[in-house]
Amino acid sequence: MGYTSQDSSTVNFHKGKLAFAIDAANNTKINISGGSIGSAVVAYDNSTVNISGGSIGYAIYASSASTLNFFGTGLGDTLVDPNAANGNSSEYELFGTLADGTSVDGETLFIQNNSSVSVNFVPEPGSLALFVGLSGAGALVRKRRKQATGSVGAQKRTD
Repeated sequence: MGYTSQDSSTVNFHKGKLAFAIDAANNTKINISGGSIGSAVVAYDNSTVNISGGSIGYAIYASSASTLNFFGTGLGDTLVDPNAANGNSSEYELFGTLADGTSVDGETLFIQNNSSVSVNFVPEPGSLALFVGLSGAGALVRKRRKQATGSVGAQKRTD
């Protein structure tokens, strides 16, 4: 038993506690940015779940052309069992940190086999800005070194 969002609706969950599962069905969108979900998050039937914070008590399930977007740093997954649930799903273990600082290390993700599920790990804007900034600083240092070595050389004498 839990909460089911359906028929193209949008649910924003950002604080508080939900004792049971939360399901996204029939083209809905669920945005989770904080709070605590006591059981599972389930996405199916062309639904999207965006997770940038909060904690999930049990696992995340995805099937039937659904999309899961995780926002944070160092996010990824490791395949644990390609034949979980009697061969119906693949089980993954998540790792990394969500945008609100919550660790997902060890959290479980089940994806239905033979379904078109999309799982995306999106770097948080601060991490992306840091990467771009460091890349730009490196390019500037290389340019200045090149200019400095290019200006040193034989000088034409005019005696």
